[in-house]
Amino acid sequence: MLNENTCTENALDDLLKLGGASGGARPKVLLRIDNESWLIKFCALSDPKNIGKQEYEYSIIAKKCGINMPETHLFKNKYFGVTRFDRKPNGERVFVLSASGLLESSHRYPSLDYVDLLNATL
Repeated sequence: MLNENTCTENALDDLLKLGGASGGARPKVLLRIDNESWLIKFCALSDPKNIGKQEYEYSIIAKKCGINMPETHLFKNKYFGVTRFDRKPNGERVFVLSASGLLESSHRYPSLDYVDLLNATL
């Protein structure tokens, strides 16, 4: 994780170019900004170029619907960021499992629909 004193939003483009495989559907970085831990996602090759802005807008809609979400931000008007949701304030880990991980489906291509997700919650 980079320190907020050594990293600015301008460095995000450089981090994207330097990044390797991070696991998951999209490349991402963990940064410490203003003493908060952020997960910042970049777009995958198969994504539309505005996927970060779309995901940010979805987060705003979710919050307006009353869904409890961590803080989100759109960096450089293209990179979606969310404060770390897998840590408690004291640093203790919070167990998180994605739907694709739980159902052993690939995150690399569409394989789940809402019926699958609803069945998983029953």
